[in-house]
Formats: sequence, C-alpha cells, structure tokens
Amino acid sequence: GNKGVILVQNPPSIPTLLVARVYSWFVDGSALILDWHNYGYTIMETTGAPRALIKLASVFEHLLGPTADGHLCVSEAMCKDLARNWQIRGARVLYDRAPARFHQRSEEVKRALIQRLEREEGIMRYADFYNEDDTPRADRPPILVSSTSWTPDEDFDMLFAALRNL
Repeated sequence: GNKGVILVQNPPSIPTLLVARVYSWFVDGSALILDWHNYGYTIMETTGAPRALIKLASVFEHLLGPTADGHLCVSEAMCKDLARNWQIRGARVLYDRAPARFHQRSEEVKRALIQRLEREEGIMRYADFYNEDDTPRADRPPILVSSTSWTPDEDFDMLFAALRNL
C-alpha cells in the first residue's frame, strides 16, 4: 500500500519524535518529517528545569532529530544552524506567514474591538484611543499582536525599541 507521512513539530517533540520514528521504522515505513520551530532543550533552559533534564532533552533531540527523512524550518538562520551544528542538510525553509484573512481592519471594526475589550475584559480604555466624536486620537497607544509563544528565549526588547521609534 501507499506509505504515509508523519509530521512532527519541534518543540515539543518529547516523546512524540521517538514514538513516530519507531512507528515509521518498524510498523509502516512512513516518511518522518520534522518541522523545526525551535530547540526544545533551549526553551527548557529558560524555565529553571534541572540541568540533567535539559541535557537529556538535548541528547534526545540531537540523536533523533537528524534521523528524520525530511526537515522543515522557520528561518534561514535555523536552516544554517541545523546544517552547522546538527549535520542536517537540505532543510526547507517555510516562513510562518499569516493567512490572507489577516489584514488591516476598518476604523469601525477597531472601535468596536476597543469598546468590547473595555466593557468585557476591562483591559482597554476607549478614551485612550478615540476622541469624544469617535475620531482616532493622534496620540493613541499602539497595540501589538504577535503569534509568538512569548517564551523567555525570544528577545522582544528589540521589537519594543522599534515600536517606540515609530
């Protein structure tokens, strides 16, 4: 029959990567594709996890990661790191991009969102964003929407500094 494809995102890959690798080798011969978004052990380093556990996670990723039949990653920098430090060559870079339905919203939709966030969540003040005649304030604060996980290994200081310069 046709062989399948197993796609595993890393992180998290413990124990999924091991289970998928064993299954593909010994059960049905499926191709294993590893989608590298980060290294799990480096994220663990930011959490205060015990050093022995971090080392074990690093060994796990370094041993099993390169055994995948194909590799995807989210940036050229990661692609180069995979080649240089993991001996994984030929990883395909697929940039994370928002779907087309994500676009700038009309002022009416923005106003409704700020009103709802003030009314239901109490996290915004409509008066900080709009004048009494419902026109946008020239000095309204920016709103940052990010798809990231906001883990400590991501440097947002650079982003915040750039926003202050806008």
